[in-house]
Amino acid sequence: MPHKLSISTYCTSISSHAKLIGAINTLVVLHDEDGRKIGIRGDNSDWSGLVSCLRTKEKDVIENAKTGLVIGAGGASRAALYALHQLGIKEIFLVNRTQATADKIAEEFSSLFEIKVVPALRDVEVKPDVIIGTIPADQTTVDYFPVNLFAAEKGVCVDMAYKPRETPLLKVAKSRQGWETVTGVEVLLAQAFVQSEWWLGIPAPQQEMVRALQDHDLKSEAKGSFNRKL
Repeated sequence: MPHKLSISTYCTSISSHAKLIGAINTLVVLHDEDGRKIGIRGDNSDWSGLVSCLRTKEKDVIENAKTGLVIGAGGASRAALYALHQLGIKEIFLVNRTQATADKIAEEFSSLFEIKVVPALRDVEVKPDVIIGTIPADQTTVDYFPVNLFAAEKGVCVDMAYKPRETPLLKVAKSRQGWETVTGVEVLLAQAFVQSEWWLGIPAPQQEMVRALQDHDLKSEAKGSFNRKL
């Protein structure tokens, strides 16, 4: 971040998924049989991390989901739209503060699948089964997200922002009965599992990675508590 679109200039090859998404979030150094560097592959684990997380939440919702909404139109948004498509969701909506940017993304994906651009969140009239937020949490408040976005009886809401862990979007989703949430950190971990395997060539030590994150959280909480006492 924030070079998911421009970094392709420095890649000698780009994966098929990253090409279709039009954004790169991972660089993999390529070597020949003698261990000599022969190039850099641009890849994208944003979309696969999202798919992995969504498939662990409310499986009946994801299997039967027909409508998805993506909020924001940056590099992460492209991966979110692609993930919804890969999950088989037919009606995909996109809303962004600058509509022209959303229109451009919809046009770029038009040969692969249709994206319906909505001018503003207040104009969303459908009942999304899946909502994915891709904008920084510090740019929003709880009031930014209309409650009617969560009109469906059941759904899953993901926020790819991870600072703070519970973003305004997730707070609103949690207040709605029947809605599951996925934090940005969960998505980051799912991506990290994929990236670790790309970089090292062996299965990721998932349990150890989760434990390391939990240890980090405990230390951060302890430090915060100590500072508050001071």
